[in-house]
Amino acid sequence: MTPSRCSLGPLHGRRLVIAAAAVCLGIVAAWGPPLGHDEAVYALGGDSLLHPSAGTYPHYRSDGMRLLAATGLLVGRTDLALRILPVGLTILLLLVSSGKSLKMAGIRRSGSRCC
Repeated sequence: MTPSRCSLGPLHGRRLVIAAAAVCLGIVAAWGPPLGHDEAVYALGGDSLLHPSAGTYPHYRSDGMRLLAATGLLVGRTDLALRILPVGLTILLLLVSSGKSLKMAGIRRSGSRCC
């Protein structure tokens, strides 16, 4: 067997992994189980940020998650609304970190297609 002139290469694998992760995260966000204990606490924290009289937020919990939950509460008070921004940010993190790692490894993107 002769080797193919064209290989899938690291960029194709990267796209495949990111697409698979995006699909999995989207499925979990849209059809996942109801909010768990930690997610519900963050939702309560977001509510206390929007309405200061709503209650107290534990000091050992992340304030960043409280902000994410507040944006979900502004969009709508559903499980999907509370999960969609963190899922989107996770996919963005995957894209940025994989691009940075390819750049550090010295792998360049080529616009040409071979097959």
